Amino acid sequence: MSKPNRYDVAKAVGELPSATEDAVVEAMGADVDTERVQHALESAAKHGLITKGAGDNGAATWEISDKGKRKVAANT
Repeated sequence: MSKPNRYDVAKAVGELPSATEDAVVEAMGADVDTERVQHALESAAKHGLITKGAGDNGAATWEISDKGKRKVAANT
C-alpha cells in the first residue's frame, strides 16, 4: 500500500492500542510513504474519522471516532 487514504488510516488507528503517528506509519507497512500517511492523518482528522488526544509522556495519540468506526465498517 503506497498511497493510504483517510479510511486506511482510520482503520489502522482503530486497531492500535496506542496510535501515535509513528505507530500508524509502522502499521501501514514498510512500503508506505510517510508524507502520505501524515496527509491521510490530517484528512481523517479533518473529516472527523479520528481525533487527537493526549498520550503518555506528552506524545499525542490518535483515536478513532464513532463516525470513523461507521465509515471504516462501510468501506471494508
